[in-house]
Amino acid sequence: MMKTTVEYGRIDVLLQHVNNRIIEKHKGFTEAFRRFDKNFDGSLNFREFVQGMNEMGVNLTLPDYRLIFDKIDFNKEDEIDYFKFCLLDYDKEAMR
Repeated sequence: MMKTTVEYGRIDVLLQHVNNRIIEKHKGFTEAFRRFDKNFDGSLNFREFVQGMNEMGVNLTLPDYRLIFDKIDFNKEDEIDYFKFCLLDYDKEAMR
C-alpha cells in the first residue's frame, strides 16, 4: 500500500511539472498538442510524447515519462489523443 501512495505522489508532482511547462512554453494545450504530433495523425505515440516533452525542456527519465504516459492513456491504447493530452491540465484535473 505504501508504494502505491508514493507512486501517486510521484505522478502528481510530475503532472504538475509538465502542466507548468506547457503553460510556460505554449499558448495552450491545443498548440502544445499540435507541436507534439509530428506526423499529424491526431494522436501521440510514446516516442512523440517524449520528444515533445524534451523539446519543451522537460527532462525526465524514461520511467517517469512512461508513468505519465500510462496515467493519461487510461484505456491502454498506447496512444494519446487530444482529449487524453488535456488530462495533463493539472489545474482542471484537480477540480474534478
